[in-house]
Amino acid sequence: MSFKINANRTEQANCAQCPARGITIFAHISDAVLLKLPAPINRLLLKDQEVLCEQGRGDNYVYSIRRGWVKIIETTAEGTARIVRLVGPEGILGVEHLGLPNTDCTHNAIAFGATDVCRIPLESMRYLMSNHPKVSESLIDKCVEQLNQSDVLAEMKKEAQLIRCANGLYRFTPLAQASAKAKPVRSKPL
Repeated sequence: MSFKINANRTEQANCAQCPARGITIFAHISDAVLLKLPAPINRLLLKDQEVLCEQGRGDNYVYSIRRGWVKIIETTAEGTARIVRLVGPEGILGVEHLGLPNTDCTHNAIAFGATDVCRIPLESMRYLMSNHPKVSESLIDKCVEQLNQSDVLAEMKKEAQLIRCANGLYRFTPLAQASAKAKPVRSKPL
C-alpha cells in the first residue's frame, strides 16, 4: 500500500463554494471564519483503492467525506485484513486524533471507488471546536450517528453468522442426512 496521495489530485478546499457544506459539521460556520483557519483545509480526489491513511502511521487530520465511500480495514498481528466499517458521504474519520495528538492510525482507510474528501488539519479542527461550540456539538452528533450505524451493521453481521452456523449444523441432523441420501426425483417428459 502506498501512503502518498497524488499531489495532482489535492487542492485547497473552497468551503464557500462547496455543495456539500450544508450537510457537514461546518454548516453553520461563516465563510470569514473558515478563511481565518490556522491551517487550510484540503480537498482530496481519491481513486479506487487509494490509501487515505495507513494503520500504524502517524496522521494529523480529520477527514470529512464529501462524495464516495471509504472502507476501514483492520489488519491483525497475523496479517489478516477485514473490513470493519464503511464511511460514506457526510461521514467523519480521524476524530480519535483530536484527543491524542501525534497518534498512529489504528486502521487502514482506503477509497472504495472514486472518493472526494476534505482533509482538515487537527490544528484547524481544534481552533473551530474551541471557538465555535456548535462544531463540537455537530461532531459529537456525527460520531454518535456513525456508532449507531456500526451497531446496526454488527447486528446484521451477527444474524448472518447465526444463519450460516445454523445451516452448517443442519447438515449433521438426521433429516438433512436422509435428504442427502435420497435419490433425486426426475419428472417424466410430457
